[in-house]
Amino acid sequence: MNSRKKSSASGNEFFVGLVLVALLMFLAWYFLLRPRDIEVNTIDSLDTTITVPGEDSLEKALEKIQLTPVPGDTPTPTPRPTLTPVPLDITYVVQDGDILSSIADSYDVTVEAIIAINDLDDPDFLTIGQIIHIPGADPP
Repeated sequence: MNSRKKSSASGNEFFVGLVLVALLMFLAWYFLLRPRDIEVNTIDSLDTTITVPGEDSLEKALEKIQLTPVPGDTPTPTPRPTLTPVPLDITYVVQDGDILSSIADSYDVTVEAIIAINDLDDPDFLTIGQIIHIPGADPP
């Protein structure tokens, strides 16, 4: 019989072998299988993102892209509101010889509107210097 003794790797030899295998696997992955680092530039707009590989510039990529509007995506302009003049109340100071109907006629309002806004008890009784409010009238 063969008296030769079977030998196996010691703990240190096994560890060194394991490190070498791990190193070889890492190098194979790094040089052969690893995804390449590509510098990417992006342009974000409201509805589109454009991605450009590192070897192109954004300007070159934009020259290659022909932007066409999508039907229905064109914004509809909103009409601007028109200003409507709002008549303001006018303050009138009663003068000698004024009567309520002539004041109403000169401001194109009714006598009843002047009576209502000023809470007048007697429309025939006006005093000189009395302040009367004319509702929503245009100046004469």
